[in-house]
Amino acid sequence: MWESYEDNKREGIASETTLDAIVNGERTATTRWKHIEGFYDQMKKGDLIEFHDNAGRSILVRVTKAIHKLTDDLDVDEWSKKEGWSIEYFENNVLEHIEEGEAYQLEYEYVEGSYVNPEAPSRSRITDITISYKKDKDNYKKGTP
Repeated sequence: MWESYEDNKREGIASETTLDAIVNGERTATTRWKHIEGFYDQMKKGDLIEFHDNAGRSILVRVTKAIHKLTDDLDVDEWSKKEGWSIEYFENNVLEHIEEGEAYQLEYEYVEGSYVNPEAPSRSRITDITISYKKDKDNYKKGTP
């Protein structure tokens, strides 16, 4: 979750990267081009996922809607609001994958207080933070989606 929006972010998005947008409440979903078996297939509502970026920052998100196939009748404005990408970005980069039946979306919410800066002491890294989420421990997934 490290993509830079550059000139492709939706109007009103202040964040520069997708990870920052999640932390700032500007991104609540991610789209993937093909259904990735073994990781996304296992995600269900309530599961925790660790996202990280190339700088070593980490956050937790909680799945609010399991992965689902995007179809031609998709509301593009709603997709843009969830992802933070512009409608032009959607038209140039996502639409063709929907038409080919290869676009899937996972929806989530940021777990408040789970942001870990790479300079943080090792005792406050995500692995340790998840201990405080004991009720969700069995639903915790680690990966680089």
